[in-house]
Amino acid sequence: MIEEFAKEYLHEELRWGRATVVGKLDGLSEYDVRRPLTRTGTNLLGLIKHLTLSEARYFGAIFDRPFPHPLPTFDDAGYRNRDYLWVTEEESRVSIVDGYRRAYEHADATIDALPIDAPGYVPWWPRPEVMLLNVLVPVVTETNRHLGHADILREQLDGALDSDPTPSSEQDDADWAAHRATIERAALRAPRPPCLAGPLAVRSGVGHLRVGQTRLVQPPHGQSGYRVRLDWGLDGARAVGVDVTTTVVVDVLSFTTTLTVALDVGAVVYPYRWDDGTAEQFARENDAVLAVGRSQSGVGRVSLSPATLRVGRPPRRLVLPSPNGATIAHHLATPGAPCHAARAAYDAVRGREREALLACASGRELDQQGYTHEVTIAAEVNTSTVVPVLIDGRFTDAAYSG
Repeated sequence: MIEEFAKEYLHEELRWGRATVVGKLDGLSEYDVRRPLTRTGTNLLGLIKHLTLSEARYFGAIFDRPFPHPLPTFDDAGYRNRDYLWVTEEESRVSIVDGYRRAYEHADATIDALPIDAPGYVPWWPRPEVMLLNVLVPVVTETNRHLGHADILREQLDGALDSDPTPSSEQDDADWAAHRATIERAALRAPRPPCLAGPLAVRSGVGHLRVGQTRLVQPPHGQSGYRVRLDWGLDGARAVGVDVTTTVVVDVLSFTTTLTVALDVGAVVYPYRWDDGTAEQFARENDAVLAVGRSQSGVGRVSLSPATLRVGRPPRRLVLPSPNGATIAHHLATPGAPCHAARAAYDAVRGREREALLACASGRELDQQGYTHEVTIAAEVNTSTVVPVLIDGRFTDAAYSG
C-alpha cells in the first residue's frame, strides 16, 4: 500500500512540475522564450528541451523501455550537456513542447506499468543498479529545480510570478519595488565579506575570489575592492554600483549640462530611457513636457540641447531622455555626493574647460554637427548654484529636496 501511495504521490508532483514549467512560455514572444537571460545562456525553451532528454532517458532504456525517437547519449563524440539547453532558429516552439509531451507520455507509461521497486540500470551513475523509486525521486527534483530557474527567468522578462503567467499590475510593481528597496538597504548596510580585503583571498581565475572552499563570483567589470569606482554606460553603472551608497552620473555632453540648466530655470526634471515608446505617456501622466531630439527642436520646443532651455518660457516639468546619462539615472536612482576621482579629473582641465570638451570625442561630434554652442554652455564655470538630486524618479535642486 505505501509503495503505491509513494509512486502516485511522486508521479503527481512530476505532472504538476511539467505543466507549470510549460506554462512559463504562455504569452511570451518567440524571442523571449529563446533569449539567453544569464551569463551561461539559460533560457526558457532550452530548459524544456533539457527536461525532454531527462525524461526520455531515465524512463526509457534505463528500464528496458527505449524511447522510440533518436536521443543523444553521453557517449556521443563531442557531447556537451549545454548543447541541449538552447534551441536553434530552425526549431519551433511547438516542436520543442511537443517533443517534451511525447517524452513525458512515454515516461508516464513506464511509471504506470512498473512497480516502484522495478529494477533498472543507469550506466553513468556510481551505483548503476537502481529501482524505479531511485529514478523517480531525482527526476521530480530536477524538474522542480529547473522550474525554479524558469520562475526567475519569467520574472525577469515581465514580472510574472509563481505559476501565474499574468504580468503584474502597477500596484504589484510598486509593492515589490518597495520590498526590494528594503532588501537592498539591508544588503548595503551589511558588513562586507572579509575576503574582499583580507589576506585569505586568493585569485582563482578571472572574476573570482576563493576563500577556503567558498568561491565568490565577481562581475567581470566589478570594482568591489575600491571606495571610488569609475566606468562608462549603463552596463558599467550596473557593474560598479554593487554595494555602494552613492552613484554619481556625469554626462557633460549633454544630459547633465541640460539637467543643470533646467534646474537653474526652475524646472523639475524626470530622466527617462532613450528611444522608449512609453515616454510620451509618462510625460502626460506627470503633466510634463517631453524633450525631443535635437533634429526635431524648433521655436518653443525643448530638446537635449541646453540652449533650448534658455529661449522662451521654460517648462515647469520636463521629461528628459538621453542615451547615457538619463538612461543610467532612470535605473540608478541614488542621490549625488562628492567624488575625489571626478575632482581630480576636473583639476586636470581647470582653466581650459571649453578647449578640453571640444577636444573630446563627444565635443568634436557636436562641433561637427553645428552644436558648438552646447559645448560652450557645458564649459561654463560658476554660473549655476544647483545640485541635482534624484528623488522619487525626478531631479530637483538639493537645496529644496528636504
